[in-house]
Amino acid sequence: ALDRRWAFVDDAGKFWNAKRTATVQAIRCRYDPADGSFRFTFADRTTLEWSPGNDPGELEAMVGRSLGGTARLVENREVGFPDDLD
Repeated sequence: ALDRRWAFVDDAGKFWNAKRTATVQAIRCRYDPADGSFRFTFADRTTLEWSPGNDPGELEAMVGRSLGGTARLVENREVGFPDDLD
């Protein structure tokens, strides 16, 4: 449940993923099902907590800096963002 419900996309709407950008692998994320929050840890050991319903601006800025571009957080509650739609 919830796997791939959220994704980061660039200005062109393309997904930031390890297939395109290896540095994605340096970002760690932990989900806390008790309160629905996420804790992101970046390569420089900076951490940030974010919860759905809160403004993702700071998170998007940190992810964008980490990946070397613009990052926008998107959500798909219906089917998520699977690699293969078939």
